[in-house]
Amino acid sequence: MRPCSSPYEDPFGPVFGDPEVDAACGPAAWLASMLAAEAALADALAAAGVIPDDAAKAIGEACRSDAVTTDVFALAASASPVVPLVAALGEAVPPHAAGWVHYGATSQDIMHTAMMLVSQRATAVISERLAAAAGAAASLADRHRDTLQIGRTLGQHAAPTTFGTLAAGWLGGIDAARAELDRARRGLAAQLGGPVGILEGHAGQGLPILRDFARRLGLADPVVPWHTERTRPARLAAALAMVAGGLGKVARDVTVLGSGDVGEL
Repeated sequence: MRPCSSPYEDPFGPVFGDPEVDAACGPAAWLASMLAAEAALADALAAAGVIPDDAAKAIGEACRSDAVTTDVFALAASASPVVPLVAALGEAVPPHAAGWVHYGATSQDIMHTAMMLVSQRATAVISERLAAAAGAAASLADRHRDTLQIGRTLGQHAAPTTFGTLAAGWLGGIDAARAELDRARRGLAAQLGGPVGILEGHAGQGLPILRDFARRLGLADPVVPWHTERTRPARLAAALAMVAGGLGKVARDVTVLGSGDVGEL
């Protein structure tokens, strides 16, 4: 059987996910994010005078080329895919640069930074979708401000209300969820701490290098390494749960009010 070459070829893809979000979280996106982290690390180390400029240039060129592909993930013989990636990157650069690949970093630095980059790109799509949904809800609220419908309490008929009021409630939930998501996105930070989290091996310039590393990737400066401090992923997960809850409320209202025995929509 021929595998699907596009998310749109998967008959269940549009039901269970958004193809753009799926692509932003797929193997190619993870590889690109890990390579971006390795290139930014090399550039930040070179800018601080820790590694040679020509080595950083060679590493960056290899990261931006097709020298390392997603096939490298099939070679993982350890708990982290960063291990085979670094090995492949070391083979892709000239000998004089090989010893500077991944210098002073640990696998979790690259994995966590890549996780932040993947999350940043995927949630950008989600935020755009939420903005469109909020716009649609606002339009419904305006157009149907005087469209009467049955009000309900505990599922039972109550005083009348309007469909515009219901849509305004949808809008409020979507806007609140998007605000939480955007707040979590602003906190997505680079991670760089070295093997034991104290930025050893950075010639005493660990914190400035961390700050420069984050800047080059367009991520927040964490101030200190956060590998074992998990509030950032937790905050993102909570924001995504709010998104799911806000949209789930809309979906539930639509399915109930659009059902054959109710028929209000």
